[in-house]
Amino acid sequence: MLASACYFWCVTTGLGCAIRAQSSLTKIKIRPNRRLLQTLPIVTRTTRTNQRADSATLSHHTPTTSRFHRSGGSEEDGGGGGGGMVMWVFGYGSLVWNPGFAYDASLVGFVRDYRRVFYHGSTDHRGTPEFPGRTVTLEHQPGSTCWGVAYKISKEQDKETALEYLEVREKQYDEKVYLDLYTDSSPKTPVIQNMMVYLATTNKEANENYLGPAPLEEMAKQIYLAEGPTGPNKEYLFKLEDALNKIGVADQHVQDLADAVRKYSDDMLSH
Repeated sequence: MLASACYFWCVTTGLGCAIRAQSSLTKIKIRPNRRLLQTLPIVTRTTRTNQRADSATLSHHTPTTSRFHRSGGSEEDGGGGGGGMVMWVFGYGSLVWNPGFAYDASLVGFVRDYRRVFYHGSTDHRGTPEFPGRTVTLEHQPGSTCWGVAYKISKEQDKETALEYLEVREKQYDEKVYLDLYTDSSPKTPVIQNMMVYLATTNKEANENYLGPAPLEEMAKQIYLAEGPTGPNKEYLFKLEDALNKIGVADQHVQDLADAVRKYSDDMLSH
């Protein structure tokens, strides 16, 4: 299954019973000619139940029930044909370059008090149970920010289809949080509220695939060697690096890992 770390966030804009949690800020450099971006702080958390499905059947999986729950306020459907709430999903991993579902619009922005880290183990996409790959999740860190892409889904059928798809694709991510999205033009005020995001927690009982931090060289070696049904782990890293560059974002953690993997590859070839 696609790891994308990550990582999606389903959001309804408007007022809601959301509890703002703190966010964290990673060292991310923004290019001056980049599009407007914004993120919003975490408002509510709901623990997900894991849906197990073979990664090879991802594109054919059709659950019988929708797992979409409208949380928070509402936004009128902008002609999308649903007449109800608008859903927003936040991508910070593979969803940045490969959402895999239909959407009406996308917006580059950031969430507060979280940083993107390669601390989650992938055993169904970019690795195997015997040799997990590393994919991104969000780590709570006050003062940090994580840039990504928010996707707007208006049609009711598109919402259900997207959620069914994401529940399979993100099945190794054990929690959903609802965050606000901020942009450069509105860094203090969220442009989107209650946006749904999938993440992997550090709770080993709920998330047996959490790997946690490790020395840079060790993570680089693991990413270089790991491969799963979706492809090599290093491909995931390089695609994320490229996708972030294309939206004008340089994430130091991603950049350091990508450089370390390239160096490891050169060292291997030279011996």
